Formats: sequence, structure tokens, C-alpha cells
Amino acid sequence: MPASGQVKSKLKKLECDVVIAGSGPVGMTLALQLALEGIDTIVLEKGHAILREPRAVGIDGESLRTWQALGLMEALEPYIHFPLGGRYLNAKGEELFWLNYEGQEPCGFPLKQSFEQGETDYVLANELKKQKHARHFFDHEVIGFTQNDGGVNVTVLDEQDQQMSIQAQFLVGCDGGRSTIRKILGVELKGETNEFPWLVIDTYDPTFKSGPMAMFFCDPERPGMTLRISENQRRWEWMSLPGETPEQMLDEQFIRRLIEPFTDFNQVKIFRKRLYNFSAVIAERWQKDRVFLAGDAAHMTPPFAGQGLNAGIRDTRNLFWKLVLVIKGLATPDLLETYELERRDHTRELLDFAIKLGEQIQPLQPELAEQRDRRFAELRKDPEALNNYIADLTRPQGIRSLPSGAIAATSQHPLNGQYVQQPRMQLPDGSKCLLDELLGQGFCVLGFDCDPDEALPAEIIASCRKLGARTVAIGSTHGTSPWPHDPSGTLDELFGGESGTMALVRPDRFIATAFNRRQCKKGMEALSKGLFLLG
Repeated sequence: MPASGQVKSKLKKLECDVVIAGSGPVGMTLALQLALEGIDTIVLEKGHAILREPRAVGIDGESLRTWQALGLMEALEPYIHFPLGGRYLNAKGEELFWLNYEGQEPCGFPLKQSFEQGETDYVLANELKKQKHARHFFDHEVIGFTQNDGGVNVTVLDEQDQQMSIQAQFLVGCDGGRSTIRKILGVELKGETNEFPWLVIDTYDPTFKSGPMAMFFCDPERPGMTLRISENQRRWEWMSLPGETPEQMLDEQFIRRLIEPFTDFNQVKIFRKRLYNFSAVIAERWQKDRVFLAGDAAHMTPPFAGQGLNAGIRDTRNLFWKLVLVIKGLATPDLLETYELERRDHTRELLDFAIKLGEQIQPLQPELAEQRDRRFAELRKDPEALNNYIADLTRPQGIRSLPSGAIAATSQHPLNGQYVQQPRMQLPDGSKCLLDELLGQGFCVLGFDCDPDEALPAEIIASCRKLGARTVAIGSTHGTSPWPHDPSGTLDELFGGESGTMALVRPDRFIATAFNRRQCKKGMEALSKGLFLLG
């Protein structure tokens, strides 16, 4: 019995389907995808509020395609700015190579654009508030969890430093590079940490608007880069040199000496400056039973390729629909084991891409820089060789396929595991729209030069509808069908011009299974195995 006058505190308890630790863009994007599917989701953030300051500055088309599926593009548009590439210059100001992404829009948006993360995070948080199936708690920190076959019990310290308990089916750690969830799991990161920190300076600068949007200074005397984020915002990053202290580098006169050769420093307003280091690491494992890692909690990438945040958004796009199928009782938990299987290799490729770019930027030894300069001088003599080098270097950013995972066996059909790009479709009335406006947010049976509703037996349609799939017919580019078609020919090429081919497209736009009318039963049986479907 409590002593006289004392009130015995009652442990607060909540229940939900999924707990997400961390409300950065990765955690909030995952929460929104789950909530829109009716999955009861709680997001826990140990900070006081959304951090409205610049961090990541590059967003890619695949991430934007994910946000498009959430209906957010109109709200986000004011904070997404310039298509990005990057000119890499040596100490003499000579161009080594140029990553020119102009015209590359495989996901319906430029391959990479500058954006304001602080503002886009705020848009995500506001959208989360509107969701019937989502709750978002600030000043709530995960301090432990236990799990068993029935679920995960998460122990949380709330805003009053009182413990509370949340019972969920699954827990996802989107809590960054210092992830508490990863530490409790006992999972280690494997890889390397950069030797020298970098100074990051964010400025308002109304004067420096000329030249390429992004430049990388591959100068052994001081490697650096600059990137124009918005009309008046610009980022500078400079590598520290041996012996330099944080106090030296953060001094305004030191910063002035770095920036003054490029712009009128008297017009520059510095609103953020900090030193940071980065790592090239991947977690040993991304899942332990009912607990998952995503984003920086699972992998951290050097900033040179602008893929850290974007890789995390890809994680969520892969994981969310698998959680949905399992929670709704449509698939066994075995499906969830395909998450890491499908994401790890591509993450490793992007990490290696960033490392290779860093190797061109960061050499401090003059002899290594000279060797690099001679190598690129030779490449520039042969434009085809230079283009091949750039194409091979940037290949991980391109469209990829899945050789295995939550798909029907690739031996069943050559389309299985292929990624469906997002061209602009010509509608019968002459208007245009992006492909996903037809496909919807979830699964879709896409018929090439055929209507799946007419071509497929009723029982196959019923199986697809059970997954929440809609059916969409598209015509070939040069055909006369009454359906939307792709003037670019991208979809014609994907389907090989084979009229009557149908593809069940996953929510993350990979093809789960493809077939024609004669093969549909066999294709769906193969899919049932690939997705570990019940019933």
C-alpha cells in the first residue's frame, strides 16, 4: 500500500499497429504511407519540435515520386527548386568532369533537385496531423523494448519524464545515425568514418547566382563545394585540414576568406555554420524479428552523391506495403524478410558511388591530385570514353531491377522485378498526366494494349482486388486504342511492344508478376509464393 497522502502512479499504456522512432523525413514518410492504408501508427520524437533548418539539400526523383503518392507535391512545390548536376573543377579551375542530369526524369521529376529540408519536414508534419490513423508525439524517447511472437512492447519516456508503454505489432527505428533502436538491438555498423570533418555554411546571398548550380573544388589546398539551394540560399562546404581546430574554422573571418573569392561577402548573411563528419557504413542487419531499421539508422552515406536522405525514403517505400499486407493478414511475416534483401545491395552501390566521388574531391597530396588531373585530361580527349566513365560512375542512380525478393521468379517472365518508370501519359481527351495518377497509390494491374478487366478471368481479378489493386489499360504509342498512351515510348520499350501483356505493379513500382491471359493463373500462383500470401 502507498504511504498516506501518496497517489500510486498508473503506467500509461497505448496500443497501435506500428511504432516509428524518429520523426525526420524518413520516419514521417513511412508513417504517412502506413496511415493512408489504415494502419494505426505512432511516431515518437525525442526532440521538442520539427527542426526547421537546412540539412540535406538534394532530393531525387524517386523520393518525389513517393511524396507524389502521398498527395504532397502541391504543398511541397514552393520548397523544391533547381535541377542539380555538378561541375568538378581542379585547383586551376579546369573542369575534370560534369555530372549533367539535364533531361533525365525517369520517375517523372528531375533526377535530382535542390530543396529546403526544414520546410519540407514541416509540410510532412502538418500532413501527419491530419491523419486519422497516425499520432505524433514530441518529447517522447524510446528507452527500451521487448518483443515476442505477439508483438513489441515499447517503453517510452514522455515529456514529463514519466515512463509509458506502447504495445505494437512492429517497431521501426528511423532515429538516425545514433539510433537508440539499433543500439538496443545490439546491431553494429560496418564501414569507415571520414578522416577530416567538413565545415558547412548556409547563407543568404542575393548576389552569387551565376555559374552552375553546384561546383566541387577538387583542390588539394582546400577541397570544397558550393550549391545553390533556392533563389537566395546557397550552401558552402569546406574540408578541414590537418591541425585546424573547430574554433578556427567557425570563426567568421576564416569563413570570409573561404567565400570572398566567389561573391560579395558584404551581401552574405550566414544563418547556419557547423562542423560535421560523415561515415560510409551499413548496419550488419536491418531486421530482428518485429523490429526494423530504416534510413540513417540502417546506413549512412557520404554526402558527395546526395543519397543519404533519398536512400532512407526508398527504404520506407519498400517496407510500408509489406507491413500493410502482414498487418492486414494477407501475407505471412516471411514477406518482411525481403525488405533488407531488396534494399541492401542498392544501398551498397550508392554508398560506393559516393565514396568514388569523394575520392575525386578530397585528395590532399599534390601528387595524387596531379595523377587525377592527368587521368581526366586523357578522358576529355575522347568524349565517348569520358561519357562511359560518367555513365558507369552514376549507374547506381539509374533505374534498377530486382533479381529476387517479393516478386514472382524472374524465370517466369522477363518483366518480373523490373521498375516501371513514370512518363507523362497522353489521355484520350488530349490532356496529360503522370503515370502514377492512373496507377494510384497501391498495387495496380497494368495492361499494355489490353484492358485487364476484360482480359482476365474473374477469379484472377478478385485475387488482385484482395491486394487492393486497381486495373488500368494503356495503349501503345503508335496504336489506335481508346486508352492513355506514353508518347515517349518508355512503356512500349518496357513491355517490348507485346500487346496483351499485363503486369501487377507493386506500390513501390516494381513489377511483382507479369503475364498474358494464357499465363495469368501460373503468374499469380508464382506471385503468391513471392509475396508469401495467405489463402
